[in-house]
Amino acid sequence: MFKGQTSLTTLSAAIALSLGAGIAQGATLADLLNANGSNLIEDDSNEYVFRPLEEGGYTLLTTGNIQDGDVLLQVLDFPKVNGQELDAAGFEFELTGVALNIVDNISDPFSFDPDGGGPINPYQAVNFDMIEGTAADWLALTGIDINSLGFDTTDLIALLYEDAANNLDIDTDGYPAGIGLATDGTLRMGLGLEDGTDFIAVANVPQDIGVFAPGDPGEVPGVTIYGGFSYELSFLYEAIPGDVLSDMGGSGNNLVTDRIDVAAVIDDTQASWTAEAIPEPATLALLGLGFAGLAGAKRRRRVQS
Repeated sequence: MFKGQTSLTTLSAAIALSLGAGIAQGATLADLLNANGSNLIEDDSNEYVFRPLEEGGYTLLTTGNIQDGDVLLQVLDFPKVNGQELDAAGFEFELTGVALNIVDNISDPFSFDPDGGGPINPYQAVNFDMIEGTAADWLALTGIDINSLGFDTTDLIALLYEDAANNLDIDTDGYPAGIGLATDGTLRMGLGLEDGTDFIAVANVPQDIGVFAPGDPGEVPGVTIYGGFSYELSFLYEAIPGDVLSDMGGSGNNLVTDRIDVAAVIDDTQASWTAEAIPEPATLALLGLGFAGLAGAKRRRRVQS
C-alpha cells in the first residue's frame, strides 16, 4: 500500500464504527427493546437493609441477623439491555431504578457451604420471601410519594427509569445519593406482586449481613456467590414498546461485596418479559378493509354459484 493510501477494509471499519457510534448516541431505550418478542435486561445492584424502630424511623444495618419485617432497599443499575452493553457501545442513557421489599416468612437458620467443601467457610443461612412495603416506607426511605405516580401502587415492588443524564455510578454512589440518581429519569416500568403467581423467593443467604463483607479465604469480592433469589412480578405500569404479554421473571445472586464503603450487600440479576407489537390504527383499518373484501368476495362466489 502506497504512503497516504487507506485500505478499503480500514475505511469500511471506520465508517461502520462511526455509524454505530452515531446510532448509539441518538438511541433511546425504545430502540433497544423488542416490541414484538422477548426482552432481557441485566443489572448490578446495591442492597441496603433497614430495620424499622418501635419509636419510629429506621436504622441501617451492616452487620447482625436479618429478621422478619426488615426492609430491603435496592438501587438498580442495568448496564445491559438485550445484549447491548450501554456504556461500552456509547449509549447516552441508562436504565436504573429502585426496589423496596419487606422480609417475610424467614426460616430457621441452617448450615450452608457455598463452595461445597472448598476454602470458603460454611455459614448460617436462611430462606425467606419478600413482600411489598407501604407508601410510608417508600416515602421515608426513597423520598418517593408512590400515591402520586398515577397508577395503583398497592402491590409495588420496583420502579424502573430511563435516565438521559446517565449519572448513576453503582460503584461509588451509596445511600441516599444513589436513590436520587437512580430515580431522576423518566418512569418506564412499575412492577409488583399483583396476583397469586407473583413471588420473590430468597434462598441460602447468610443470616448475618456482615458475612457479605470480604475477608474469608477463597472469597473473590464481586464474584463469590452467597445465596440467590428468583422472582416473578406483574407490570403495574409500563411505558415501553409493545403490548406486554407476560410478567417480568428472573433470578439472581447475592455476592460478596466489592464496594464495602458503598453497600454492605450487592447482587446481580437477569430479568425478562415478552411483548407483542401493537397494530397502528392505519394497519387496523387496512385489516378491516381486507376482511370486508374477503367477505364480499365470498358473497359474490355464493351468488355466482
